[in-house]
Amino acid sequence: APLGKGSQYMSWIHIEDLCRMFLMALNNKSVKGTYNAVAPNPETNRTLTRAAARIFGKPFVFTPVPSLVVRLMLGQMADMVLGGNRISSQAIEQAGFEFKFPELPAALRQLITK
Repeated sequence: APLGKGSQYMSWIHIEDLCRMFLMALNNKSVKGTYNAVAPNPETNRTLTRAAARIFGKPFVFTPVPSLVVRLMLGQMADMVLGGNRISSQAIEQAGFEFKFPELPAALRQLITK
């Protein structure tokens, strides 16, 4: 089920792209500074949850988990989940990194085939 309103953006990255990004940073002396390790297409919590349910064959509950319940379960960490984030991958892409899994559905499908 979506958390809170479900409209908050969630940045994500496939583990393979994350590993490739680290290797690029280690092997390329021109990669300096700070980069965001996120895929180029963040999704809303509702979209991410629905896609994960579909790909992993789990039921999707349309009624969201109320923010109060999330806060009771996570305490102060609930702000990270309920507030969301929409982080850009532009800097690492400009450094020459190409994502193998830029879209969530393909990234999730690849995870279940391994």
